[in-house]
Amino acid sequence: MPFSFIGAFLAILITGKTLNILIDYTNTLRARGMERRQAILTAGPIRLHPILMTTFTMILVGMMLIAVGLGEGAETRSPMTIATIGGLITSFLYDLFDEIKARAQHYFT
Repeated sequence: MPFSFIGAFLAILITGKTLNILIDYTNTLRARGMERRQAILTAGPIRLHPILMTTFTMILVGMMLIAVGLGEGAETRSPMTIATIGGLITSFLYDLFDEIKARAQHYFT
């Protein structure tokens, strides 16, 4: 896991790109006069939909064929793909349950 973070951030650094989609929209909302907390709470759900669509598309379309082991040499790539799919699903479920827990605590306190 640490090497994947290093590789990801190194690739971003080399290409000169930034990871600021949510922050950029939050800043746009703040420039329109919205308070910081409200801008964050507004930007989160709006940006969540494209993130979920990308994740599910990557799992269902891009990785599922490799995971089932179709094609020449797929048996060597299949375990890594299955691990990636599992990681994406677990992180999604963790975020989903964390959000449900936060909302429940908000309503019951």
